[in-house]
Amino acid sequence: MIRDKVIFGGIVGFLANLAMNVFQYPMWRLGIVKHPLSHYAGSLFLDFNTLHHTFYGAVVAWTVDILYSVLWGILFVYLMDWTGRRHFMIKGILFGALIWLVSFGGIRTFPMVTLREYLPVQALYYLFFHLVFGFVLGVLVARWKGVYEMD
Repeated sequence: MIRDKVIFGGIVGFLANLAMNVFQYPMWRLGIVKHPLSHYAGSLFLDFNTLHHTFYGAVVAWTVDILYSVLWGILFVYLMDWTGRRHFMIKGILFGALIWLVSFGGIRTFPMVTLREYLPVQALYYLFFHLVFGFVLGVLVARWKGVYEMD
């Protein structure tokens, strides 16, 4: 049994990221979205050409994206510990919408994020990805009662 909120939050954040990527990466490969969210995250550290054309760029982008998801997972576990597991789906979806507002509407506009290109309709796709992320966070935290006991 996991008794540490940080470890548990990291695990569910990582798994929620994988669930989000099930939708995100095929849509990127099909050209529906111009860039996966990991490219925006990776552009904090690397230029556009390095992100797109090198293995190193892919590793950095993936690493930053995973760490960002782990951080949000930890925050969500503390939120659920504070508010309880009741209405976990709604809380997860609302948390995903909050992440979208903070990340896509806020952090992405900072000058330190060098990747700027996106199509306006993609904002809705990115919202969908974040809602999936939040929903999966809610389900995992609420349903893994035997794995994690909240104090």
